[in-house]
Amino acid sequence: MRNKKTVIKETTNVDQSTGEILDRNFVATKWNAEPDFVKLYIADLSLLFELSKTADKALFALIRKMNYDNEIVLTSYMKNEMAEMLKMKKNTLEHCIGELCLSGIFLKKGNNMYFVNPKLFGKGAWSEISKIRMTVEYSVHGKMVGTTVSRQPELPNLFPKKEQ
Repeated sequence: MRNKKTVIKETTNVDQSTGEILDRNFVATKWNAEPDFVKLYIADLSLLFELSKTADKALFALIRKMNYDNEIVLTSYMKNEMAEMLKMKKNTLEHCIGELCLSGIFLKKGNNMYFVNPKLFGKGAWSEISKIRMTVEYSVHGKMVGTTVSRQPELPNLFPKKEQ
């Protein structure tokens, strides 16, 4: 892991009539620099998670719909369009999405809304991606997966993972 990166933002309040500087603020923001990485192709990821060929095909198309909060929102219309593009039936696409949820690549957040595992995928600048955290807790009751998106504290933090 590399050193932390610091960005300093300066805000100056100036009297428009006199040009006098009334106050000056500096805000320093620190975050870890982007970690070292290895390029991993979706086909390789599919092998690691033992995904079916149809789920592999769907994963690539679905990831392109991911927003900057690692979410994918799919309306019925979008599912129909995607299924047609992938040359599969809508139920097959829905089955693929279920398979991606069972594998831990996606988490179902709500009706037609999925959270993409931030340890596998991220979109945008590292300073933003690094704010998305995912934790896995194991207990005698099973596995609980939680997420935190620090720039949107109003989101619920825990999304139970469906057991296999």
